[in-house]
Amino acid sequence: MTIYDITLPLSSETLAYPGDSPFQVCSHSSMAQGRPFDLTSISMSSHLGTHVDAASHFVKGGPTIDQVSLQVLVGPAVVRHMQGAGQIGREELDAMGLPQTTERLLLRMSPRCLSADAARWLVEQGLKLFGTDSLSVDPLDSEDFPAHRLLLSAGILVVESLDLSGAPERDYTLYCLPLKVGGVEAAPARAILVS
Repeated sequence: MTIYDITLPLSSETLAYPGDSPFQVCSHSSMAQGRPFDLTSISMSSHLGTHVDAASHFVKGGPTIDQVSLQVLVGPAVVRHMQGAGQIGREELDAMGLPQTTERLLLRMSPRCLSADAARWLVEQGLKLFGTDSLSVDPLDSEDFPAHRLLLSAGILVVESLDLSGAPERDYTLYCLPLKVGGVEAAPARAILVS
């Protein structure tokens, strides 16, 4: 059994989506300063680093992150690498030859994003989860976020900022567990692939 940790480490160096709160650590108690224990607090955007977007991120009244199904977040997954430039289109996705039974697709495509037509193709395939190493499935300057809206409206969970650099193209079992934070639209997750 081989385990691939596909989670980005969280630190002050972690790249944040433009305008989002960066990662910050505050020390409240330190053994180095003579205290009996170390104690810190962290502050960050719920979309920083490897994280899962729930439908409520763009769908009014949609499920929040604490309401997503663990059965969607754990199970068989396919990893593919998509080289090139510009937005990814339907034709490129179709050329991957994805097995018809695929429910979870992890696509190494950074710094690329999905076109609206590519997002529609993913919906048509019946996916339950789509993950990427990009900061966003939409362009960073997007104002209408078509890929997010199409995927989340169709009930497809979106996982962003994965580290797929060490994961070869093949089939795996994915374990991707976001923090169970009540009533929010996204949460950081620890994600691994097992082969």
